[in-house]
Amino acid sequence: MAQNKPNYRDVTSFMGEAVVDGAIERALNPTTQAGQPVGIGIQPQTIPIPIPLTISTSINPIEYLQIPNSNIIIAKYEPDWTKGFNYEIAHKTVLNKGLFIPTPDIFMRHFLNVLSAYNSGGNLYDGNANQVIGKELEDVYFHLIKDRINGGAWSWLNGKFVTGTGANNLDLEKISGIDASGNLITNKTRLEQCVSEKCFIDLTFNSQGLPVNKSQNQSYIQGQNVYFWIPVKDKVARFDADSGRAYLCCDGDPADSYASLGVFTCAEGVAKSP
Repeated sequence: MAQNKPNYRDVTSFMGEAVVDGAIERALNPTTQAGQPVGIGIQPQTIPIPIPLTISTSINPIEYLQIPNSNIIIAKYEPDWTKGFNYEIAHKTVLNKGLFIPTPDIFMRHFLNVLSAYNSGGNLYDGNANQVIGKELEDVYFHLIKDRINGGAWSWLNGKFVTGTGANNLDLEKISGIDASGNLITNKTRLEQCVSEKCFIDLTFNSQGLPVNKSQNQSYIQGQNVYFWIPVKDKVARFDADSGRAYLCCDGDPADSYASLGVFTCAEGVAKSP
């Protein structure tokens, strides 16, 4: 049974139809024009020109935000229909609607872009290429950094840490679709080096969306750092914001289900013809 969202502020640990046509796989493994993985730096990329997109699935583009230099849009908030499911069922529920759950790298690019728009005057556009400003921008921002809007963000991310050959003998497993029998399709890559202790981290990430630097300030600075829970074998990634801080968690129990734990659903589109 789904439970209510716990408060992590003072704790030290907490424990169909096939939809794969290559689009989701491409979206989950973005590359540069040179074919290299898209990494994330401390300076988020901005969208120089808003791009109206055509989306193949039935969603309202106004409820989504564009992710810089990609054809991916991500929900402003976790839709209610995504809440209350464990990790596997959440994936199946979302994929069966032609959408997908963002990997940590996709989500943290989005996170950085929202922070840039709010703190530094960067550009943030919805799925119809309308600029998000004023109270709408403020609401999106505060949902990601504390519990002011909708109780704060709480979302599954698409990433499970399994035995492998990467850092700490782990691989990162991502779900890329569902086969004709309703089974999830996964792929694995070696886990890249990242921060190796539970701590506040600065906003520099590797190509998998995991932090590479410990924050010099080990107290929460709104919009400048995030608390990180290190990858644990057979656990999964989540993002959370509550009254105390924002978290990037890599030790979530995939069997968990909570009434307010949902998904920032994503879709991939193509640029509309002029």
